[in-house]
Amino acid sequence: IDAYIRTVAGYFTNVDEANAFLEEVRKKRQRYIRDQLQMILREIKRIDQQDIIDTALRECMRKKLFCATDFIDMVQYIERQRLTHNTTQIEKPVSIHPLNIDHQSLFETTSQKRDVNEYLAVLEGQH
Repeated sequence: IDAYIRTVAGYFTNVDEANAFLEEVRKKRQRYIRDQLQMILREIKRIDQQDIIDTALRECMRKKLFCATDFIDMVQYIERQRLTHNTTQIEKPVSIHPLNIDHQSLFETTSQKRDVNEYLAVLEGQH
């Protein structure tokens, strides 16, 4: 277990903080420490973004959340926040080009427009 903790801690930038976090997880979830470490490692490998992993570790330490599911939830929360932030940026408009240029006249065609009174006259039986 000690070697496993060192291995998992090695994935973080701040190894000392990671060791402290994992030791707290070990104290709180002693019976399930192997499962806890497996879950944390699986999430680290899934996300594969060092800044998100390190931020999640800091937040878990700050909020005293010492559980693999709390760490995973924190990673996913940070991930969602970054997605929300990234999608609010305004992108340049993209011009659309037709695939079939032979029928360009179809793109310039407009439908006939009539006055609403003509339709009312038909419905009232005047035409």
